[in-house]
Formats: sequence, C-alpha cells, structure tokens
Amino acid sequence: MQEQLKPIFERRSVRDFTGEALSQEQLHTLLAAAMQAPSCRNKRKDCYLVLTKREEMLKILQVHPYASMLKSAGAAVIVCGEPFGGAENDYWVEDASACMENLLLAAQGLGLGAVWLGVYPLQDRVEGLRGLFHIPEGVTPMGIAAVGVPASTPEPIDRFREDKVHWERW
Repeated sequence: MQEQLKPIFERRSVRDFTGEALSQEQLHTLLAAAMQAPSCRNKRKDCYLVLTKREEMLKILQVHPYASMLKSAGAAVIVCGEPFGGAENDYWVEDASACMENLLLAAQGLGLGAVWLGVYPLQDRVEGLRGLFHIPEGVTPMGIAAVGVPASTPEPIDRFREDKVHWERW
C-alpha cells in the first residue's frame, strides 16, 4: 500500500475514546479538511457546529440512540448543510457527506479516531438537534462526527470486492 493512501485504507469507525480533549489546532485542521471537499456547483453550503464541552455533547444522547461514544469523545462535530433549492441544484446531502468523509480521513491522518453518526434524513434526529442547539431553519444537520484520541482501534479490513466491479458494461 502506498504511504499516501494509508489514512484511507486504515480508517475504521472508532467508538472507544480516552476522553482527552482535542486541541484547537486539531479541530481547525479537521474543519479545514472538511471544507476542502468538493461541492456541487461550488455552492459551499456546508456549515459546522463544534461541541467540546462534555455536557453539550451528552445532550445529543437525548435525541440520538446510538451516540453513547460521546461520553468519552474529545469533540463532536455536527456537519450541516443549507439546502439551496430546486431538485436539479440541491446536492447538499452529497456535499455535506463529502465534507464528513474528509473530516473522518483527516482524523485518521492525525492519529485520532472518529465515527460518523447518522442524522439526516431521520426527522426526529434532525429536529432534536435543531431544538437542542438552536440550529436555524434552513440549516439541516446531516451527521455527527464523534472524534477523539482512540482508546482502542479496530484492525483495518480489506473491503475490495471484485464482484462489485463491472468494466465497460454491467
């Protein structure tokens, strides 16, 4: 494996953290990496809510049944999008998802662990987060990244499957 691609091939969902806080530099790097993602028509409708206080992160447990890892994560980043109207133009979910993936890969590259907690399209989670954190109408939480110093890291898995690949025709 090429050294440059290690963060992609070694990235795993980490759900077990030490509880250590992340530095402002680490958070800035994660956000900068997220914002480097491609964006449909360069609309750049991604936005982020960063939670570093444990009591704020734990509020998410009220509205997300699978967020227990936030009890020990160093931070939570809620990746949001601003839908920009018209079915032919509205790729905010894809844009926000690309941002999330960049953030997860950046965490791996920094020696951190992270896991993507799904939010959108489940309206109870969307509205729950909106209410908890005063997210304005017109901004939709797409997902949450729980990020931190890993207490344990799952082994990499080779997920390549030749039977999923079709050449020239299906």
